[in-house]
Amino acid sequence: MQMSNEKVKQTTEVIIGTKQTVKALKSGIVPEIIVTNDANDRMTKQIVHLVLKRYSS
Repeated sequence: MQMSNEKVKQTTEVIIGTKQTVKALKSGIVPEIIVTNDANDRMTKQIVHLVLKRYSS
């Protein structure tokens, strides 16, 4: 899915980095995740796993 920059600009708080994102996901404060199409798969695998685990129940 391609996303416009306008959606990104509308955010009020941005969390950058794998460790910070994982921490925020585990605490339940993340309403939406945006991953760039050039993100390293090895770095984003844990984030994708947590998102699928949390929201596929």
